[in-house]
This record gives sequence, structure tokens and C-alpha cells, in this order.
Amino acid sequence: MNFLLHFLINYSACTLVFGDVSSMWLYILLFSSAIDLDHIPHMRRKKPKKLIEWMEYTADVRSRFHEIYGLVLFMLIFVVAYFFVENKLLVLVGIFCFALHFIVDILTGDTRPFYPYSKKEIGPLLVKNKRVKMMLDVGLTVFIGGYFIFKMHLIRGLLGLI
Repeated sequence: MNFLLHFLINYSACTLVFGDVSSMWLYILLFSSAIDLDHIPHMRRKKPKKLIEWMEYTADVRSRFHEIYGLVLFMLIFVVAYFFVENKLLVLVGIFCFALHFIVDILTGDTRPFYPYSKKEIGPLLVKNKRVKMMLDVGLTVFIGGYFIFKMHLIRGLLGLI
């Protein structure tokens, strides 16, 4: 999934779970996409004419922090932060966004869940065909993004901000 779709999914899910989180949109963006920074070295190796391949994040472009090892590490960091950060909701949103990112990636992409201890790859649990995955990626981004923009426009219009 692309980083924008991760953000839109996480923002929508956070809104359903925690209520109005509009003041935390920047944090949700950070928590939703920070884990994908391990793709940057892979993207730099690709030639511009093969841009479409950048979206095909196979298991070999994911670092240990993008697997269960990373999930456990980040969750430990968030749990410790929970005891020291005044805004508990922010920490809970962070935990939720990181966990949801991992879940979406496991459902839709190749993964090596126990890397670096095992290099065994597991294919996507839901979407196995690359063309269908690409269509789903683009379609969901446009659909959820359109809804997101419509909702923001509607809310601002109702408040008289437009």
C-alpha cells in the first residue's frame, strides 16, 4: 500500500475508534508512514523508467523494523512513552497506527514476519495478483481520499469556514 493510503486508512480508523482526532492529523501521518522509511534505499536503486516497480514492495525491501521484530520494538517504546507522556491519547493513537500499518501490510503484501531470524517469505493473505493489488491500491486511495476531502469540505462548509 502507498503511504497516502496508509494515512487515510489509519485516520479513518482512528476517527472510528477515538472520535475526533482532527487535531492529531500530523501525528497520524507520521505514525502511519514512518515505518515505510525503510523503502527509501530500495527506491534510490531503481531507475526512473521503472517507477511502477517502486510500488511493488516485496519482502526483500523491508527491514527488520517492518516485521514483527519492529512491531514489538515500537510497541515497547510506545508502552514506555505511555507512562511519561502527558497526552495518553497521542500514545494510543501511535500504537493503533503502527499496529494497523503492520496488519494492512501483512494482508496485502509479501512479508518475512520473523526476519532477521528467518528469511521465509509469506505472500499476501488477501491480494495475491499484482494487477489486482495495484487496482485496489489506486482505487482505495481515490475512494477514501475523495471521501476524506468531501467530509472535510462538508464540515468546513457547515461551520462557515469556506
